[in-house]
Parts: sequence; C-alpha cells; structure tokens
Amino acid sequence: MSRPDAKQSTAASLAVLAAFVGLGLAGVLHHEPWRDEIEIWLIARDSASLAELLRNMGTEGHPVLWYLVNFALTRVTHDPLAMQLANLTIGAAAALVFFRAAPFGLAARLLFVFGYYALFEFTVIARSYALELLLLFSFCARASRREGRIDLPGAVLLALLANTNLFGTIAVVALVAVEALDALGSPAAGRRARFVARLPALALAGLGAAIGFGHVLAQSLAIGPDHAGAYRPAYDLDWFLACFSAPAFGALPFPDLTSEQVWNSSVMGLLPAPWNAILPALASLALLAGAVAALRGHPRWLRAFLLGLAPMFALYLFVWYGSLRHHGQPFLWFVACAWLAGGLSRPAERVLVGLLGLQLLAGGALLAADLARPFSSARAAARWLEQPENADAVLVGSRDYAVEPIAGWTSRPFYYPDQRRFGTFMDWGPARMEIGQHRIESDCADLVRREGRRVLLVLNSPPGDLALGAERELRPGIRVRYVARFDGAIVVDENYRVFAIEPAPGDRPAPP
Repeated sequence: MSRPDAKQSTAASLAVLAAFVGLGLAGVLHHEPWRDEIEIWLIARDSASLAELLRNMGTEGHPVLWYLVNFALTRVTHDPLAMQLANLTIGAAAALVFFRAAPFGLAARLLFVFGYYALFEFTVIARSYALELLLLFSFCARASRREGRIDLPGAVLLALLANTNLFGTIAVVALVAVEALDALGSPAAGRRARFVARLPALALAGLGAAIGFGHVLAQSLAIGPDHAGAYRPAYDLDWFLACFSAPAFGALPFPDLTSEQVWNSSVMGLLPAPWNAILPALASLALLAGAVAALRGHPRWLRAFLLGLAPMFALYLFVWYGSLRHHGQPFLWFVACAWLAGGLSRPAERVLVGLLGLQLLAGGALLAADLARPFSSARAAARWLEQPENADAVLVGSRDYAVEPIAGWTSRPFYYPDQRRFGTFMDWGPARMEIGQHRIESDCADLVRREGRRVLLVLNSPPGDLALGAERELRPGIRVRYVARFDGAIVVDENYRVFAIEPAPGDRPAPP
C-alpha cells in the first residue's frame, strides 16, 4: 500500500494537532484525576530525592519512566494540573507522529488519532500510556524507513519504551527477539558479521527491557497479600472465557451508557447469560484470526505480533485481568506490527477503519460523560476539607486507595487505618491489611483522645443507618456526626462521606 501520510501537508498536520489539543485540553480541564493518576503524582511530589522516589514506589509494580517525569514536574509545582498538561503534550506528540508517519489511509489515521485510546483513555487520563504510544510510534516511524531494523537511536527509543509499563516491556522483548532471530536465521555467508553488527543495538534495547522487567518483578514481590492476592484465577470455563475475551473488549470498547460507572463498562455485558461470556470470546477469536490473516504475508511481523500477544494473555489469565487500558494493548500492538509491515491490504484496512469508527464513538461518549460529571469526587472533597474551619482537624481515610486522590489537593497527610500510618500515597506492602468499620471508628476515637482535637473521617462507603446531619455516640464522651457527602463520580468508589468525630458537648478528651 502507498503511504499517503508522507504527502500530508504541514497545514493538514497542524490542523489535526490543533483539533487534538483543543479537544484534549477541554477534556483535561474537566477531568478530575482518579487514584491511579494521583498516586504517581503523590509519590513523586513527596519524594525528596531520586533514591527516595525509588523507595516510595517500591510496591507499585510499574517501571520508573513516568514516575521520573512526574518527579521533574513536582520540583516546579505541586499542582496536579501540571501532570495532566504534560500528558496532553505527550499524547499530542504521539497523535502527530501517527498522523504523519503511519502507513494507513487518511480515514484510519484520523479515526485513530481522535479515537478512544489516543484521545481519551491515554491522554485525558494521565498515566504512562501516552508515553508508551509516543515511544512505540516514534520507533515504528524510524524503523519503517530502515526495513524494520533496530539501529542505535531506535534502541534508545525501545529502552525507554520498556520502562513505561509492562506492555511496553513486552513489545520491546518481542521486537528484540524477532530482530535476533532474523539475524541468526539469515544465510550462512556473513551471518556472524551481520549479527555482530546488530548486537550493540540489540544489547541496548535488551538492557532496557531487563531493567524494566526487573524493576516490575522486584516491586511485585514486595506487594503484600491483601493486594497481590486480589486476583485469584478460578481455572474454570468462565475464567478462561473472560480472559480470552479481553482483546474483544479492548478492540470494541463501547461503554454501557446505562451503567452508573460508565467507564470500563461494555455493552457486551448487557447480553444475557451465557452469551455475555460466549460472544465476546468468539469476537476475540475472530479478531485474532483476522489479525493473523492480515499479517500472514509478513512473517517477521506476524512472529512479532504472536510473541507479544502470548505474554499479554498470560497476564490476563494468571496475574491481573485488568481493565480496558490493558485489554486494548493487543489491538494497539497489532496496529504497531501492521505499521512495521508497511500497512494493510485494502480489505484489512476497511476492517480496521470499522473498528476505529466504533472506538471514535466510544471515546466521544466517554469524553462527553467526563465533561458532564466529575470523574472522581476527590477534588470537591479536598476543597471542603481545606476550608478554614477544618484546618485543625486530623484527617482519616478508608479505604485508603479510594481516599488517596483527595491528598493530591490537600496540604495535610491522612491517617490510613488500613496501613496504620500517616501518609499521602499508598504503600501496598505486607503491613497493609483491609479492616472493618468497627476498627476504623476505634482508631478515630483513639486519635481524638491522643491528639486532643477533632477527627474528620472520610469513607468511600455508605454510612449505614446514619443520615446526613445526624449523630450518635461512638464511645462514652465521643460522638460521630455525618457532616458532608460528595456524590456523582464516574468512578463510583471515589464518592465520599465525611464524619466529624469529636468530644461530646461539655466533655473533654482524657489525656493520652
């Protein structure tokens, strides 16, 4: 297929970039970051040095590159908007590279740039995925001019890509393996010389992959059982069908607009049983068969696709089932392999355009929902907690992971009963244990006694039978009042209830 993108005028590229930045900026300015975004920002913000950053992210389970970007930003400002704008800039650069250099038709390139992943999931939501796209697409643009070969500048891109997230690491391992196999499988005459010539670039990219994977592995081993054991494979048919369906959910990410938590939902979940399990699995089978057929004329890139796909399935099956941002990775990896293969046949590209059209609708629906509703209630809760009349209160939060994003906009740490410590970001280590309501309230009463001041307890669960404005006795001489609530968030477990725990009128807390 010809590459019409090479003929695109600067004016057309600037128009696409301007439209992307305009839509992305509108989304970012109306998007309240949720916990996975804010956790990285808090770790970077509250780390005094790079060594402390590495210690503080020791139970995260992610490579370091996006944390380093946030660390640099937090040396300048403590406003999380800086993270969002930086991610918008990265996402816009990735979109521009794709529009100008990808070997697909105009329709496919436009639909991808303004679709669910490039615009909404990876740009409006600030994680490491926009950085993954930028580095992967930059490598594809460079390598496609060099018959897919990895040169030293390309190896630098791959080494960085391997340290964005685990899917980036998988992509790099697959690309390095294919390059090495290609060199070793070349004609005997000159094989050794060709392999030696490629070795420095392969070694650099491989080193980046080893660092990325090693860092993830070390962190995963440090994660405590309450989090590491959250995913328990059932090893039955339902488990297999759900995990095998992941590529279909990722390629067809249209949300259930009737769901309270519209994000990460799927219209396929509305199907009656057992079709809600069987049809997505069949759709995955059809999509994977189509991907293999589309790449069968390019054995090298078909091998790369399959080498990357296998560990992705292993992750879904045995490590973490994930969400749409994870389920979309096989689709994005196929797009990258098709790019490196020089494009798709006309029938295959028509199918790609159809999928991208559905993704455009999905991204538009999610962007509209994010503009209309708070993504998280954390920012609203933080504004209330930072009012002058609450300045002297001790802040307590549970569940810790759900309350954590509030700390992105507060000047005080929380006491997390699940971790039995004051802090801002999560520590997923073995000391963390999820506890019940009675223990949480008991810790709050102890804090009132010990600190001699009011406690504001923030919960992300309903308050039982206590109505807003009502109070009850917690312990003799200590009462609890339901004082505020923050609802309507797309991430439903980031809606909050706030309770004031303080001495009853006329009582003074006993000295510690």
